[in-house]
Amino acid sequence: MDTQLGARHRRRTPTIHLRLFSALHCGREGHLVRLSLAIERASCLVVPWRAKNVRSNEDQLPLLTALKWNSEGLIPAIVQEVESGEVLMMAWMDQAALRKTLEVGQTHFYSRSRRSLWHKGATSGHVQVVESIHVDCDADVLLVKVRQQGGACHEGYHSCFFRRVNEAGALEVVETPIFDAGTVYAQDRESSETMVP
Repeated sequence: MDTQLGARHRRRTPTIHLRLFSALHCGREGHLVRLSLAIERASCLVVPWRAKNVRSNEDQLPLLTALKWNSEGLIPAIVQEVESGEVLMMAWMDQAALRKTLEVGQTHFYSRSRRSLWHKGATSGHVQVVESIHVDCDADVLLVKVRQQGGACHEGYHSCFFRRVNEAGALEVVETPIFDAGTVYAQDRESSETMVP
């Protein structure tokens, strides 16, 4: 199974897999998903689901009813670089954003400040090509594994987590910008790239 998935991921056009981690199939240890700089997969049964026929809002997707959306109809999506395991960003998805992500194969999110759908990379060209989407054991968090083109952060960094808490309890920058955000977003600093937590 792993060999087949690996072969698919090597294709030029990536196949999107949704892996649903059901608490019904998890053991005691598998029920707790541990988050760190690399997000580790829960040790439970993986049920692959291939989103190959998502074309319109009229399509009925069992996934949408399986997920636990918050009171605003949103779910947090953690984005991780598939090769390095680096966590790139966190943003929100509504059902339309998740549908569009599955249909196009690039990440789309919901902006809570603008109350609208946004396509990551629409302004900068720094798109995120989706390799797989995973759901945690409580079905209330998404983990999206991507191949990041350029930087993920609208401030010019590869990852939005470019600061860390030092021993003094203060924030310090630990990464170097990889593009000039001022130039990229000169025309619209509140463009669709800006992620509002």
